[in-house]
Amino acid sequence: MHWRSIWILPNHPGVLPEWSRESTSSIISGLPTCAYFIGCLVGGLVLGSLADSYLGRKMLLVISCVVMSLGGGLSAFSTTMLAYSCLRFVSGIGRGSIMTCVLCLSTEIVGKRWRGHVSLIAFSFFTLGFLLLAATAYVLQDSSWRIVYVATTIPAFLYSMVVYFLVVDSPRWLFLHGNHEEAILVLVRLLQADLYSTKSLTSMFYRVRIVQETTDIANMYSAITHLVSKRWATQRVILVMMMGFGVALVYIGMPLGVGKLGLNIYLSVVSNALIEIPASVITFFLVNHLCRRSTILLLTTLSAIFSITCGIAHDKMEGWGIIGLELMSYFTACTAFDFFLMYVVELFPTCIRNTAVSLVRQGIAIGSVFSPIVVALGKDSSLLEYGILGLAIGLSGLLVVFLPETRGKMMCDTMEEQELMEIGSNDNGTRDLL
Repeated sequence: MHWRSIWILPNHPGVLPEWSRESTSSIISGLPTCAYFIGCLVGGLVLGSLADSYLGRKMLLVISCVVMSLGGGLSAFSTTMLAYSCLRFVSGIGRGSIMTCVLCLSTEIVGKRWRGHVSLIAFSFFTLGFLLLAATAYVLQDSSWRIVYVATTIPAFLYSMVVYFLVVDSPRWLFLHGNHEEAILVLVRLLQADLYSTKSLTSMFYRVRIVQETTDIANMYSAITHLVSKRWATQRVILVMMMGFGVALVYIGMPLGVGKLGLNIYLSVVSNALIEIPASVITFFLVNHLCRRSTILLLTTLSAIFSITCGIAHDKMEGWGIIGLELMSYFTACTAFDFFLMYVVELFPTCIRNTAVSLVRQGIAIGSVFSPIVVALGKDSSLLEYGILGLAIGLSGLLVVFLPETRGKMMCDTMEEQELMEIGSNDNGTRDLL
């Protein structure tokens, strides 16, 4: 939804021209986009932990989609730049925890063999939405930007209804919080189990009930307490937040700056959206065969090289030549982003997974907040813009060397289980938890 803030439909006054008297300065003109990403930051911090401790993955996903839809839909009725920015902020609050819930929910209802593939399916739908947004804007180019907002808000609201009535919650989360009967029903539904299998599942759950009830969560935000109580978990979150900031700066910043590269804005946006498809396809087929750490390091390094080269060659090349460099930097950043999000999900146990991924999303949101500012610097110096983007993703990728490898390992449910698994699978003891 955030791409709508930067588009001006050619045959109708856009957001900024309609309020030209209010948006004379670059700071004011960038306020709606920044407000949206700040809303994502706040929403992830406030709502993210609730999926671990109180609401669960499914209910938080539904609530977040409804809030995002309301904020987006009401934006169409804004009468001032301030009101528009406030509603973009509300929409961002809802958006902040959606991808986190989708990632955690989708990966917790499948085994490790399909974990990466399921994550990639979610990314593919994000790409599809990106393409449909460009198509919608093109079809409605003779209409008001307000119509575009209404048209793109309806699918999000319908999606929340589909999730509420048709999607099951995470059996891992349900079991961890003592909802054993509901967890059994979810597993039976997923496995299409017969009566004998149902009785076996019920017997197994009751045998381990005493162990699991020791992890019961007493308050809404206790998942954060669980996270900060372990030094390795805190350090791990900080590292991946920093990585998320650098990767997001390129992942968000590159599409925001495509309008300055000399091609039609629709063609440029569609090209960036289409490049995500091969990135997702490559990741889909290689996810079970490539180590997370080395792959992320390689991809972020390549993205940095292409980005800096794009900045150096910007004034010397034009047309598809410079677009090609930008697309290669964006392609490697997209692939790194796909691997990175899967990697983050695998780094933390169920009891804090949504909270940890939400905090990482905040690092991504912070990068998203700064990306329009970095792109704005490109008005005076393309080398400065693409140089910052390249250095950010290159340096953030180096942080992966301080994190453990997760490929082929099972997903744990408790902090103690995570520690025992990682200590038991390494000869270096607790040092490998960092």
